[in-house]
Amino acid sequence: MTGPHGSGKSTLIAELGKLFPGFSLIPEPVRKLNSLGFLTNESGTESTQMLIQSSYIETVLTQTNFIADRGLIDGYVYADYLFSKGRVSKEFRDFTHYTMVEYSKLYTHIFYIPSEFPPVDDGMRSLNPDFHSQICQKFKNTLDKLGLPYFTICGSIESRINQIQNILTNSN
Repeated sequence: MTGPHGSGKSTLIAELGKLFPGFSLIPEPVRKLNSLGFLTNESGTESTQMLIQSSYIETVLTQTNFIADRGLIDGYVYADYLFSKGRVSKEFRDFTHYTMVEYSKLYTHIFYIPSEFPPVDDGMRSLNPDFHSQICQKFKNTLDKLGLPYFTICGSIESRINQIQNILTNSN
C-alpha cells in the first residue's frame, strides 16, 4: 500500500489481514519512531527518514507474501517534500529515489490509496492542510513518473477490499 497519511491504509490492511491469513502484515515504522521521540511529518529529519527507508528496504528484501502499510514510494515522497523544505540533503533525497526505483520492481502489486477526506487526528499524523495537499500531489506525480503498474483503490472500506480482491484474483 502506498499513499498519503490519513488515507485509510492501516484500516484497509487490518481488514485484508483477515481475508489473507497467509500474508504477513507489515506495519508502517513511522508510529514507532514517533513514539520514541523521532521527528516525523513536516518536521522530519534525515536520520528519521533514513531509519524509515531502511525498514522499507529490509521488508522488500526479506519478506515474501506480505502486505505493507507503506513502502519505498512513501519514503521517497516524504524525503522529496523534506528536501524541498531544506530538512534533508539532496544526496539523501537521491538515495531514496534510487532505492524506490531499484527495489519497487520487487513488489508484486502496488496499491495507491489516495486521500478522499481530510486526515483524522490520531495524535501523531499532521493535520496541516498545505502539507497534506503537497504530499498528495507528490504521490500522484511520483507514481506517474515511476513507470511501474499500480492500482488506484478508492471508496468505502468494503469497496476497496472488493477492488483488491478482484485485482489479485485476475492477476493469477
